[in-house]
Amino acid sequence: MKIRLLYLVLFFTLNLFAKGSDPIAVKGIIDLREISDPENFIVNLNGEWEFYWMKMIRPHDFNSGTMEPDLYGKVPSYWTDYKIEGISTEKEGFATYHLTVLLPVGLIKSMGVKMVLSGEGADEIFGGYLYFHKAPGPREFHEETVRKLSKLHLYDCLRANKSLAAWGVEGRVPFLDKEFLDVAMRINPADKMTGDGKMEKYVLRKAFEDYLPANIVWRQKEQFSDGVGYNWIDTLRALASKEVSDEQLKKIYSNLTS
Repeated sequence: MKIRLLYLVLFFTLNLFAKGSDPIAVKGIIDLREISDPENFIVNLNGEWEFYWMKMIRPHDFNSGTMEPDLYGKVPSYWTDYKIEGISTEKEGFATYHLTVLLPVGLIKSMGVKMVLSGEGADEIFGGYLYFHKAPGPREFHEETVRKLSKLHLYDCLRANKSLAAWGVEGRVPFLDKEFLDVAMRINPADKMTGDGKMEKYVLRKAFEDYLPANIVWRQKEQFSDGVGYNWIDTLRALASKEVSDEQLKKIYSNLTS
């Protein structure tokens, strides 16, 4: 009964403020970045939603980017209209609907957010990258953390600062606070290393295990491009196809090779 009620509320909400010019979700993604007034808009979320039949999927499970929907279900509609391998879904059951929403740039600033905290430095201080598993010993482990920290201003911190500042938002990096660094870099590097049931960044994870859900605290480190999912690849390809024609590519190639 609760699941049916949830579905009815969703169905009603999606149709409440219907507009003929609203963007349409395509293969689980709806692009709202071109909304003219990002501070005050109501938009329909119609279109193709990811649909997972008889699966109750938690939000963080989508972070891996490996989830494959049973189909892309049209919303609004009834799930009895969907067919999986030619078989209609039953009237009774449960499912997970999932939609990725691309929001307008600058929306965070328009909501009054002036500063955000960023986690730059944690992986460098505590050896969070997976290749740290192969450190020959504590000395080499520590020397690599020092080397990584010395390069942060050229890459990660530079990227974070420029991408946030471009939209008037200040980024702060608490892990790189001088007092915190003074304490963290004095920890015996042997205690930071993996092994004996310990995973990367074990010291940091252990410190927060009473404050955060276990599935977040003990989730394995993933590189940035994997952690945010894989849908961005298809989105980038679609944008490139829209903005750059084959003729333009041929002309660019010709200029480069002539």
